[in-house]
Amino acid sequence: MIGFRVTNQMILDQVITNLQLNEQGLEHSQQQVSTGLTISQPSDDPFAASQIVTFHQRMGLNTQLQTNLDSAKGWLDTTDNALNGIDNLIQRARQLAIQGANDTQTSADRQDIALEIHQILLNAVDIGNSKFGSQFVFAGTKTTQQPFIHDGSTKSPNISTGSPSPVKYFGDSSTVTRQIDQAAQLGVNVDGSNFNSVFADLAQLEYDLNNDGSRVAGSIKGIDLKNGTTSGFTGTADTFSINGIRIGVPVNVTLNGQQHTIIGFAPSTPISQVVDQINAQSSQTGVQASVDDSGVLVLQLVPGSTQSKIVISNVDAVTQDANGNDLTSNTGVPVATGGDTQHDLGLSSSPENAIGSVDVFALDRDLQVVDTLRSQIGAKTNRVTEGQNRLSALGITLTSLNSKFEDVDMAKAVSDLATKQTTFQAALGAAGKVLPPTLLDFLR
Repeated sequence: MIGFRVTNQMILDQVITNLQLNEQGLEHSQQQVSTGLTISQPSDDPFAASQIVTFHQRMGLNTQLQTNLDSAKGWLDTTDNALNGIDNLIQRARQLAIQGANDTQTSADRQDIALEIHQILLNAVDIGNSKFGSQFVFAGTKTTQQPFIHDGSTKSPNISTGSPSPVKYFGDSSTVTRQIDQAAQLGVNVDGSNFNSVFADLAQLEYDLNNDGSRVAGSIKGIDLKNGTTSGFTGTADTFSINGIRIGVPVNVTLNGQQHTIIGFAPSTPISQVVDQINAQSSQTGVQASVDDSGVLVLQLVPGSTQSKIVISNVDAVTQDANGNDLTSNTGVPVATGGDTQHDLGLSSSPENAIGSVDVFALDRDLQVVDTLRSQIGAKTNRVTEGQNRLSALGITLTSLNSKFEDVDMAKAVSDLATKQTTFQAALGAAGKVLPPTLLDFLR
């Protein structure tokens, strides 16, 4: 039988190895309790470590997307508040336009109303320069540049004659986007150029109120906007005069069996010819004509004209033909202007037509534009809110799943730490008894 001699060195090595193992276990338990984490390095649990890295990436992305959605929500809310402000200003301007169109108002009254319209215009410019944080929300991607600048004039010009708007847009039409999901971007801005018509229409209203006799208008009965023609009965002529000058071309009509030539317009004459004939005589009348997209015939003084007002003669019957023949004894050719007959060209020097028909219609069109923009912003806001709720719920789920791999069971960890502390203390005591005495023990 072969025996093995257990030397002191062997005992010492074994004791030291056991103590180191116990100390490592104690250190691991202490680290878990102090950090609250199950692993401190990938080698502790490679699979759990890979899962933790994956969840951290997903939670980081989720957090960033939530930040993006918060930014998008703030931008959209700022935009909607601004659009609401512009909507209110247009509504107020519309009320003032209707008030100014009332015949009980004097020219001085309308000029007083124009002062408020000017302030509304300036207020609209301020709203157009709204910011979210340090960024202008209506400047496109030029978010650091003020998008709207008023030229500083105290009175607005006549936009309808080609004068430039007093408000200029210096932004662009590019889209400001926010990443709201891994594969989805959302445009959050409104193109500021949408407000150019608002500023131009407010400026035009201000001008019209300050110059209530220099622009008249009215709806044209029976006019198709694409293929417009005059109305009337066969064998008649529509006639009217501007500032004392009869407008039109020779039209042959038969009155009481006798043929006459009347200066006017035959039924079904293209409205473009009416406009052209008015403009052909502008050197005499000082007036030029156009048709806006609402079907309204607009007359306005030519820049530099010596005329101070536009006077439309309200002719009920033709009293003289082109040769000067007196037709008073005959029935004449009805031409009502400013009335509701089938021959009505809708022309009137009344401010109700000049301001009410043209300016109010323009403001109504601006309101439609703003309301459409607000609807678009509202839909995007709902989408962002739903995204915030979804990502918030996803964040809770990801945190819960990550916790299963990363967070330590504290009750179990504390119990393990106490056990390992006891084990380590016991190992130290056993080592003290097992190790052989040394010379130092005898020298104590």
